[in-house]
Amino acid sequence: MKNIIQLWGDGLLPIKNAIYFSNGKSFLCEIIPYPTPCIEKNGEFDFSAFYEENKDEVTCIDKFREVKLANNCYCCIGEGSYGSEGFIAYLDENKKLVWVLYSEGCNPFINVSEYMPDIIIVESSSNVRLRININYPVDLELAL
Repeated sequence: MKNIIQLWGDGLLPIKNAIYFSNGKSFLCEIIPYPTPCIEKNGEFDFSAFYEENKDEVTCIDKFREVKLANNCYCCIGEGSYGSEGFIAYLDENKKLVWVLYSEGCNPFINVSEYMPDIIIVESSSNVRLRININYPVDLELAL
């Protein structure tokens, strides 16, 4: 049974809109870009059970940028292999995965910047902008 850290290490992510934590927790989170951008958060789910039933439901990821943050950790952004996908990953100071957000329909994430301590702004190629507290990514919100 693979966990999210092993999938990440293999350059893969599950094709399921969610935020995946290295500690095994996962939260459903769908970013809807059209017609009116919004974020649907639907609580915790069992990644292990999902993956056990859907081992082929993975996408290869392509990292576009890796930005060193003021806290000496990193934010990595990019796309999946199907073109409409995007991901945002937060890595510790040793570049080990802490959490990763996968979005099936948001398009690739192409830009990331620090807004203030512990807050990043990420933008997708479909002009969706997100404000994310790196310590509490489940509380992400649209940045207008």
